Amino acid sequence: MLNIFVSYSHADSPTIDMFVNGLTGLGHKVFLDRYDIKPGDHILQKAKSLIDQSDLVLVFLTKQSVHSEWVAAEVDYSLKASKKIIPLVEDSAALNPNHPIRQIRYINVYPYELNRTYAELSSRISELDNEKIMAGVVILGVALLAAYALSRG
Repeated sequence: MLNIFVSYSHADSPTIDMFVNGLTGLGHKVFLDRYDIKPGDHILQKAKSLIDQSDLVLVFLTKQSVHSEWVAAEVDYSLKASKKIIPLVEDSAALNPNHPIRQIRYINVYPYELNRTYAELSSRISELDNEKIMAGVVILGVALLAAYALSRG
């Protein structure tokens, strides 16, 4: 299962909750600021720490979040940290043509078709989860071969 950080605007919380509930129901660990950043935490430092712990960053870009300094900072840090990012872009989210997310294939979010959006997202996350599992199997195989070679040594 994947660790997933979600970058979003609080104005979009009802939609975000639907996606988060679905992903946690599939067994993924989802980091969400309102649950994982506690009173007294330095917000940006904690967000960066959660992003570092994540296999994937979901960025919900809506007409509200494109103006959020927090979302911009989380996207910037995720890009610099070379994190896998899946942007979800609302059709009304007028992205600046120079926005760095424009370089990444995104999923369109249509408020009247959230089930279709969720299906596309969960399918992609399942693919990424399988890739992570296969990478772990390869690493384990290499480690076993190395141990065997050393024991024969």
